[in-house]
Amino acid sequence: LVWHSRRLAHVVKAEPTLLTHKGKFLRDAMKRTRITEEEIKSALREHGITKNDGANWVVLETNGNLSVVPRQEIKWEEAETLSDVRAPNRMPGR
Repeated sequence: LVWHSRRLAHVVKAEPTLLTHKGKFLRDAMKRTRITEEEIKSALREHGITKNDGANWVVLETNGNLSVVPRQEIKWEEAETLSDVRAPNRMPGR
């Protein structure tokens, strides 16, 4: 059913959610997804990142994993693999 109905898929399936943007924690998204700052910092450390702004973005994936996109010179709008990620309309520093 999920395969054939977009509305049902939206209700049943989670979508990837942006949790940080260039070192800034997106508190509303963190609260909504119940992800703590400590969990995000742990994911950063797992990727060898020692500063919050060492990653462009941290994304909560649909499987519960945290994906870390290391710091690079790219704008959010240009990041093709993030096109399906739920993000606020206005992000800090954007």
